Amino acid sequence: MQNKNQIEYVRWVNDTIDYISKNLKEKITIDDLADVSCFSKFHFHRVFKSIIGENIYSFIKRVRLKKATIRKIILIKICILQIFQLWIEEK
Repeated sequence: MQNKNQIEYVRWVNDTIDYISKNLKEKITIDDLADVSCFSKFHFHRVFKSIIGENIYSFIKRVRLKKATIRKIILIKICILQIFQLWIEEK
């Protein structure tokens, strides 16, 4: 029975991660996430940390930072390509 509960918890946490991914630009509260997962906020926090290995706020911060870093890398690559194209055109 415990194994079945763990599978359900993982499914609910995955649903919550999907919600976080779709709402990264918005303010995300523990109450919002508890509603998505159908847990109390205290139980949600414990379940999330036990499955993911970090608390929810650290997870959200890390995901947002990762997304921002990827955007910066893409912008830098675009700038480098533009500089290279200008250099080629000048030759």
